[in-house]
Amino acid sequence: MAHRSTYGLTSRQLGRLLAIGREPRDEGEKAEAAGIAAALREMLADAELGAPLCAPSPPLAALERAKNHWKELAEGGEDAAQRAAATALYYAAIAQALVGCGERITHLPAERQARGFARLEAKPWVPAELRDLFRRARAAVAVAPRFR
Repeated sequence: MAHRSTYGLTSRQLGRLLAIGREPRDEGEKAEAAGIAAALREMLADAELGAPLCAPSPPLAALERAKNHWKELAEGGEDAAQRAAATALYYAAIAQALVGCGERITHLPAERQARGFARLEAKPWVPAELRDLFRRARAAVAVAPRFR
C-alpha cells in the first residue's frame, strides 16, 4: 500500500478543508445560509458602514470605522446569522483597506488574514463582489506593509 501524505494535517483539519466551499446539504444548512445572506445584504446596504466595503477607493478612516463596528457586532451580535455576516464584513473592511488603499488596518498576522479571506471566499452566502475582494486581498496581504 502506497503512503499518502496529508502534509501533517490532522483529520479535523482535513475535514474542515474538505468542507470549504461545499453547498449546504440539508434544509437546516440551507436556511442558515439564507439567514446569513439576508443579514449580509442588510448590513451592506448601510450607507456609512457597508458602502465603503464595495467602493473603488474608499477613505481609510471609513474602513477603520467599519472594521471596528463589524468586529464588535461579530463578537456580540443578536444571533448566529448576524455574527457570521458581521465577521464577513469585518474581513471585507480589512480586505478593502489592502486592495483599495494598500494599507493594513489590523494586527492580525498575514497568514491568518489570508486564511480568513479564503474561508469566506468559499462560502455560498457571500456575494460575488465580496468573493472577488477576498480573492484579491489574499494576493495583496502577502506584499502589504505592516500595520502602522
